[in-house]
Amino acid sequence: MSVINKMLRDLDSRQAQDAVALPSGATHHRAMRGTATVLAAEPGTDRRRYLAWFGILALLLGAIVLVQWLGSRPDAGPTPGLLADRSATAAAQPAAPAPVPVTVAATGPVA
Repeated sequence: MSVINKMLRDLDSRQAQDAVALPSGATHHRAMRGTATVLAAEPGTDRRRYLAWFGILALLLGAIVLVQWLGSRPDAGPTPGLLADRSATAAAQPAAPAPVPVTVAATGPVA
């Protein structure tokens, strides 16, 4: 416990000496030496970012709606004449002949 107290007293005395030796405001810079700083975003950056995301989402939604609209148009699918031709060729093909019934003649007693 005494070792921790000595370390804390030493740290306090060093900070007090640095505060006296440096002009006001300089203690902050010395305390921050060797650390990375994160700059605050500029005031309008968030709004521009949101507008950019909104624009991207609007374009994506527009593309989806366009694809759905083009796929649902009546001329996008097969033409009615093509369907009529397929059904006519299916009707023109002869049907398979009906199976011939098989009759078995009994010639004697069946055991």
